[in-house]
Amino acid sequence: MNAGNSNRHTGFARQIRQIALRGFTLIELMAVMAIMAILLSISLAAFRSMGSGSGIRASGINFKGAVSQARQYAITKRKRTTLHYDNFQGLTPRGYYVISNTVDGIMGTTNWLSEGIVFVDDGDTIPDADDQDRYAHIGPLEFNYDGSANISGAGNMTPVWIGIRESTPGSLTNVQHVVMRFAPLTGRLIFERR
Repeated sequence: MNAGNSNRHTGFARQIRQIALRGFTLIELMAVMAIMAILLSISLAAFRSMGSGSGIRASGINFKGAVSQARQYAITKRKRTTLHYDNFQGLTPRGYYVISNTVDGIMGTTNWLSEGIVFVDDGDTIPDADDQDRYAHIGPLEFNYDGSANISGAGNMTPVWIGIRESTPGSLTNVQHVVMRFAPLTGRLIFERR
């Protein structure tokens, strides 16, 4: 009985060795590669959509920090301070902003929005939190000693809307955008919609 069991085990081991030495056929390898290509294409699409709004969010947060910095500088140094922001139309359109004052000139370097992110053009409409169309504002924000702001082309009590969007042409319904409301009386910038 033992001899029969050992022959059976050695025959089974021989079959396993033959399968291991044989390898995979070309069709098996191509099937595995096709499955891997399908999984890779699905995962790339998921990663691309996951990070699509990060540049806009980061640009909005950085711009809000610059508004706060300009306001704080005006209050602490008791010097009228201006935040200039506009769009640069180069090979890749980008928004930029810089802080300056009348005594010290430009303070720091020019700051850029993320690549492909621009400010909504002056006078274009952007939807706010209530889905009301508001007119976007591009122009300097001039901060006074008390933290309030003077805005060219707008009353000092009327809030203005500042928008940041992808630089693709067309309406804002098809592109990622951020809408911020700037209150001149308090000098605060509030995110309305992302």
